Amino acid sequence: MTISVTIVSVILMIAIGGIGACIAVTLVRNNSTMLALVVMLGAVILVNIVAFSITYKFADSTVSTSSSTFRTITIYDEAGNVMARYEGDISDVVYCDGYIQFDYDGKEYVYQNCLVEMVKEG
Repeated sequence: MTISVTIVSVILMIAIGGIGACIAVTLVRNNSTMLALVVMLGAVILVNIVAFSITYKFADSTVSTSSSTFRTITIYDEAGNVMARYEGDISDVVYCDGYIQFDYDGKEYVYQNCLVEMVKEG
């Protein structure tokens, strides 16, 4: 998921930078050098804002563990009702924005579009 987000942010940065460069070249040809500098500065700022917001959103929303630890995982639906509860040695936990995947008693569990409470013991 992080790789695809990085690719999308790079494509967006290239597109915004390219559009800004084309506008700046056109303005320079029309003897509007100061306006060209303002357009390029705006494009650079916009690229940085887009890249930061995409990176920030996905960098903090993913939790991943591979060690087996005693945990309690409670899965809630959107109304707040308990859908499932797991207690014990739970490993390979991946949680990202309403998606959770983990191994419990030799089985792999996956839930989507849910709220998760995860408590690690000890």
